[in-house]
Amino acid sequence: MALALCDDDLALLTSLVHVCSQLADSELKQLEMDQLELEQLRHQLADYFCEDVTTFQLDECISTLNTFIQQFIKAADVRLFTYLLFLASASVLHHFQDSQLDENQIFSYSPIYLAVLFGMISSEYLNAV
Repeated sequence: MALALCDDDLALLTSLVHVCSQLADSELKQLEMDQLELEQLRHQLADYFCEDVTTFQLDECISTLNTFIQQFIKAADVRLFTYLLFLASASVLHHFQDSQLDENQIFSYSPIYLAVLFGMISSEYLNAV
């Protein structure tokens, strides 16, 4: 069973298709321009890293940079953690300096435990590291 359209409905449908077609053409042209710009940037990046432009893969480059950044952040966290342990140890020594405990008792505590105990680092940070 065919659906009968009146002339007004057909004109409205035709104009709607025309507007959608123009919008799709405009978006396609913008997408092609963006793709061309991305390809030019890929060439510039390949030149910057002294790579062959024909074999340079942008997704591999981004993945490698992402891995580097993650490893760099982990290394910075380890340095920060080590520094905080140093500060915690210094704080413990200062705190127990006038106490009845001797050095053997002070150093029997784990530096990590002492750092958490004296609020130098949070236990949540330890779980993340």
